[in-house]
Amino acid sequence: MKDGDPAQVASFGLRAIPPGTAVSDLTFKIDAATRTRVIDGAIAQLNEFYVFPETAKKMGEAVKARQKKGEYDSLTDGDAFAKMLADNFQEVSHDKHLRVNFSPAPMPDRPEGPPDAEALPATAKTWNA
Repeated sequence: MKDGDPAQVASFGLRAIPPGTAVSDLTFKIDAATRTRVIDGAIAQLNEFYVFPETAKKMGEAVKARQKKGEYDSLTDGDAFAKMLADNFQEVSHDKHLRVNFSPAPMPDRPEGPPDAEALPATAKTWNA
């Protein structure tokens, strides 16, 4: 929410809860080790797959500098951390399509490479579930 008269919704999101997930599975705080693992993983993904390698490198350097200054240390909420990372990546890249999403539930393993024609319907069910 943004302060004001009237208050404004700054962001809103919905998340599907996977079958078999208890509400207690969704209420946890992220810690320093998790933040570091996420930052390192996001930077590795950008370095491997981002369309502009030099921009990926700059995004990684900028986020690592912020991490070193302790700018992420107070974040324990996964959604807030993901939003801040996305904002920080976008400050460098100016790429409004770049997103960082948080899911408290485990995500399904992503198969390596593109799916073959026979696996396509099964893959669609996995990602659309």
